[in-house]
Amino acid sequence: GARRNLVQIALVHSGNSTEALRTWELRWKDLTPASVETFPPVSDGTSDVTLTYAVLPAGVAAWVTSRQGVRGGLLPDSPSVLEAEVREFHRLCASPTSNLQDLRSDARKLYARLVQPYAREVSGAGRILIESDEWLSSLPFGALVDENGQYFAERHAVGMISSLADLGREVEERFAPETPAVIVSAPRAGGREGLPYLAGAELETNELAARMVRPVLLR
Repeated sequence: GARRNLVQIALVHSGNSTEALRTWELRWKDLTPASVETFPPVSDGTSDVTLTYAVLPAGVAAWVTSRQGVRGGLLPDSPSVLEAEVREFHRLCASPTSNLQDLRSDARKLYARLVQPYAREVSGAGRILIESDEWLSSLPFGALVDENGQYFAERHAVGMISSLADLGREVEERFAPETPAVIVSAPRAGGREGLPYLAGAELETNELAARMVRPVLLR
């Protein structure tokens, strides 16, 4: 709504990518106007790079944040085209019968559209932290394929964050055994016909629950 319009004005009409990103991040209560003097927050990792995506009325905006600062703008591709490609790639990744060649072709195409514009910062990064938005949140970024034919997660540690405010927190504060957690296991996908039983999903949720102090496990 209004927040996205303000971000678009700062990014497209004013050409101020840092101000646009700051406006976008202020939608979260963890990043308050009082913190703008130190914006953007910087990760403890010296080689960390953050990629932030936002779906705006005019298109998909992307920013890269590193110790060198902020660089960003609107991606040239139509958001409807990007959304269709992301959803198709997600479908291919979710099916064990998908053609690997088709999957890798789509993975390379999405890498070129979403990550390649920031290759300068990404190439030397040890860890890539990704803040996505709307339908982009379903994209398994680590499965994208770079220009050398390698999976993104082969060359970098890839992690997801909810906002740049996460960068200012200690790892223990983000997630620890004492952290209140609701863990959901749905290996049968709600009993829907035609969907395979995911034995790995139940195994993973059980392993995670065993590491927590007081988890709430829903089956």
